[in-house]
Amino acid sequence: MRRIPRSAAVWLWISLLGAAAAAVFATGVHGRAPLVAPHLDWWAVAVGFLVAEICVVHIQFRRSAHSFSLADVPFVFGLAFAGGDAFVLGALAGAGAA
Repeated sequence: MRRIPRSAAVWLWISLLGAAAAAVFATGVHGRAPLVAPHLDWWAVAVGFLVAEICVVHIQFRRSAHSFSLADVPFVFGLAFAGGDAFVLGALAGAGAA
């Protein structure tokens, strides 16, 4: 049996994940209204993700160091207060800009 190169396997996995994400967006997220008021625009979600990804928390414990971002905060606000399209666009724009 012939093996595919490791880089080809990675690109195949990336393509499959991208196709699955596009399918989930098209069938379950696109066109959804916000759950509660007040409503957030896509740019407000993008600013939240940008700030959260830039302000990383570093914690040192003995000889180990851990770093994590606070992206869960705009994620939760976006899920509740932004529509499906605005949330996805804001998350991609904010995290991509960071």
